Parts: sequence; structure tokens; C-alpha cells
Amino acid sequence: VPKKPDLFYRHSLFTQGGRGWPWVCASGAEGITSIRLSGIKPGSFNVRLYFIEPQHTTKAARRFDVKLQGKTVLKDLDIFAETGGKMKCAVREFSNVTLSNTCEVKLIARSGRTLLSGIELVSTGLALDEPE
Repeated sequence: VPKKPDLFYRHSLFTQGGRGWPWVCASGAEGITSIRLSGIKPGSFNVRLYFIEPQHTTKAARRFDVKLQGKTVLKDLDIFAETGGKMKCAVREFSNVTLSNTCEVKLIARSGRTLLSGIELVSTGLALDEPE
């Protein structure tokens, strides 16, 4: 939600440092209020959320909360402040999240517009790589 968010794309060569896979962070959607992934086999997962600030060059220009499966997991996220600049990837990981057919992420704007670059689900127990 919305059905047609504002999408952005930058080539991954423009991402600088930060944590995460550059090709995931280089693209994203702004103005999202919720995303629901369906058809997920029930189980326990490590959930990674990918973020990048593609345009703002000051702290607090974009701040929002994030809920995962109805639970607030990030409060007042400021991507620029967390990464130290624009076009730097930030990954937040949540372990042992129980999913049963769906995974729902909600973004609640505090200032500016919400933004999300990617969602990664890895079954608990599988080896996790370290995207750096």
C-alpha cells in the first residue's frame, strides 16, 4: 500500500560503503505504508530490511517507524543519520521471526516519506552471509 508507490533506481555503482548488498539498496520505493508477502511456508525466519537515503543530505529529513508482524521493531529511523550520508546502505536484521503464510511490514512516517529498498527472508538455521 499504496498499489503504485514512487519507485527510484540508482545504479549500484553509486552506493558508497554502508552495510548490505549494493544492488538491493540502489533501488527502492517511497511512500509505502505497508507491504504483505504471501505464500510463505510457515516457520522461523531471519528477516533483513534494506534501506538507503537516495536524496536527502541532512539528518531528520526522513524519519519513520517500522513494524514487523504487528510489532514495532524500529522507532524513529533516520537512514541518513544511521549511515552517515546519502547513498549508503543500512540493513536491519531481526532473528527468529515466526511467519505463517504471510510477512507484513508497516512503515509509519514521522517526517518526510517512508522508504524501503528490500526485504530478505532466510529460514532460521540456514547459514547467513554477511553483506558488507
